[in-house]
Amino acid sequence: MERHDIYARIHKGLRAFLGDTLVALGRMDPADACDVRDTLARLEELLAFCEGHLEAEDAFVHAAMEARRPGSALVRITEHIAHVREIEALRALAHEVGQAPAPANARALYRRFATFAAENLEHMEHEESANNAVLWALFGDDEIRAIEARIVASHAPAESMQALRWMLPSINHGERLQILEGLRHAPAPVLQGALGLARAHLRATEVEKLDRDLAQRVPAATAMS
Repeated sequence: MERHDIYARIHKGLRAFLGDTLVALGRMDPADACDVRDTLARLEELLAFCEGHLEAEDAFVHAAMEARRPGSALVRITEHIAHVREIEALRALAHEVGQAPAPANARALYRRFATFAAENLEHMEHEESANNAVLWALFGDDEIRAIEARIVASHAPAESMQALRWMLPSINHGERLQILEGLRHAPAPVLQGALGLARAHLRATEVEKLDRDLAQRVPAATAMS
């Protein structure tokens, strides 16, 4: 039986966000002040998102693991501490680029962010293998879903929408349906906002398939069709 993976959907979104930011930094034109400003703002959005993700994992996932098997989350917690330090270093380097957007400074920021992205990709793989092994050994799927629900409930509405913006286009059709079905009892603006994000970032064929299946499973969703 396939176990519930607390990391699968959010990590797909985070990988997409990291990759999109890396590409944006690589094509940023240091001679274009507007481009530099907009790209650095996108970088800050990503860094803030990463901070929130780290905090949520520490507060809910790692805390649960440590409560049942002390030491089981220590390696990942230590890596999180290093990631927080690197986020601050990237912010400092981004500030330098904003003050003096020379090509050399822009390249330095791009390369340092590339390393940060690579470290995060490796870190997420370890979470999906080693951390999941611990979670599946210590918790039932209903308990894991409860941890996930507490994480979602801890987010402000804007944070939730940002997570959905990156998750919905990055996950597969079945995963997308699961998320939107889970919002069927949410206030109408929440479901409509999620649908709007999906339709803005999916391919036309994916939107058509989503609308078709949601009309059968979540009738309220047809209000946005």
